[in-house]
Order: sequence, then C-alpha cells, then structure tokens
Amino acid sequence: KIQDEDYYGGIRNAQRVLGAVRSKDEAEKYVPQALNKIGTCYIYMDRPFEAAIAYSELARRFPKSPLASRCAFDAAKCYSQIAGITGIPADDAQYEEALKFLTGTFPNSKEAKNVQFLVAKRIEDKARDDRKKLLEAAKEYGKVTPSAGSLYELALSRVGFCYYLYGRQTYADQIKQVKDEAAKQELKK
Repeated sequence: KIQDEDYYGGIRNAQRVLGAVRSKDEAEKYVPQALNKIGTCYIYMDRPFEAAIAYSELARRFPKSPLASRCAFDAAKCYSQIAGITGIPADDAQYEEALKFLTGTFPNSKEAKNVQFLVAKRIEDKARDDRKKLLEAAKEYGKVTPSAGSLYELALSRVGFCYYLYGRQTYADQIKQVKDEAAKQELKK
C-alpha cells in the first residue's frame, strides 16, 4: 500500500519484490502486482511514459494475470496521453499498437469493450489543430455503450463538451471575422 504519497518509496518496494523473485511460480504471483504498483505510482507522479512501460510489461509478460487486461487498457491511455502531448507520429503509432494489443489479446474483456472511449479521446486531443475533429470526437463518444460503466457517463459528458467547444470556437471565429471587416471598413475611410 502506498501511504502519504511516497511514490518513490512505493516504486522502490515494488522493485525489491521484482529483485526477490526466484521462480516462475513466484514471478506469476508477485511480479504482476509489483508492475501494477510501479505503473500506478508513475501515474500519480504524472509520468505516463514510465507508467505505460510498467503496464505494458505486465500485460505482455503475464496475460493470464487478473490485472493484465486493465493494465493493457491503462497502457493505451498513457500512450494516448503521450501522443496528445508530443504530437510525434511514433507516439501515435505506439498508442495504436497498444490498442491492437488490448483488443487482440483480451478481446472479450471489459477493457477491450471500452476502447471506443480511448478512440474518441484521442480524436478530441487532435482537435487542437482542426476544430472539425471535435464533431468527429463527439460522434465517437456517442458510440460508447452503457456497458462501459463510468466511462459511459464520462463519454456522454464529453459529447456535450465537444459540441460546446466547437460552438465556442465557431462563435469566436465569427466575431473575429466581423471585427476584421469593421477594421477594413475603417481603414478605407
């Protein structure tokens, strides 16, 4: 258990567990929990890259672990966040690969069924460059089903938020256009 926000301490403890493993049985029992703890600590420290690595390792090395499908989902979320920050094509490719791994390895999991939310979120993140992507994101959020649980409710709120942002940006552009026209008319005088 991580107490008093000692995330580095949590990581060190998990690393000690990793170093103490001496058999396949011990690895299957303790390594997934340790990797999950490392990923969680890094999430709380706002370090998605390191978290994604820990979560991906767990999901790939221990696909039969009860934590595996959730960690594969969390890795995809981390890679989506990284790609949204950097805009680097290789980070987008890593995100796509994480989604394929999740849906290919755990096709019947709850997390695989929640991939639609991640797809919509990624489109929304790309809307910085193209506001029409907000409409596309709203449409994708609308495809999230009630089986997604709390992500369904979040998706519904994101639909409204995307439409709000689109409308606000469109209105701001219209106001700017009117002001620009007025300034041009003023200069002609």
